Amino acid sequence: MAPNPPGFLAHLRTHGYHPRSDKHSNSLSVCIVSDLLEQCSPIRQQAAAGRLVYSLNFNLFTGTADWKVDLVLGEPPPG
Repeated sequence: MAPNPPGFLAHLRTHGYHPRSDKHSNSLSVCIVSDLLEQCSPIRQQAAAGRLVYSLNFNLFTGTADWKVDLVLGEPPPG
């Protein structure tokens, strides 16, 4: 089992945990992105070139469903 990310632990120590808040999942998602950028050269290169971005609490519409996804990675929107 991997250790908890230090940034996430710092967030919990500073802000605590509230079951109705998404602040803890947002903090963990940012830690995941940071870890991916640090550990994966292709992701780091794509992000540095502006060809890979991330978003928190992304609304995804598929068929008749509307999902709120904690973290998404992908190409930036056009425009």
